[in-house]
Amino acid sequence: MFAVTLIAYFERERIFGVDAPVRIAAAVVMLALGWALARDLRRFTAPALFRRMDPGTAGTAAS
Repeated sequence: MFAVTLIAYFERERIFGVDAPVRIAAAVVMLALGWALARDLRRFTAPALFRRMDPGTAGTAAS
C-alpha cells in the first residue's frame, strides 16, 4: 500500500492531472499507514518488554 501511495504521489501529474489534491491524499494515507505500523509494532513488542519488567513499577527509579 505504501509503494502504491508513493507511485501515485511521484506520478500525480501524469496519472491524475492534478497536483494539490493528490499531495494531500497521499499525506493522509501515509499518516494512516504510519499510525497503523506504529500500533502493530507496539502490539508486537509489548509482551517481550513486559516480560522483563513489572508494569506496576514502571516509571519508578531507585537511586
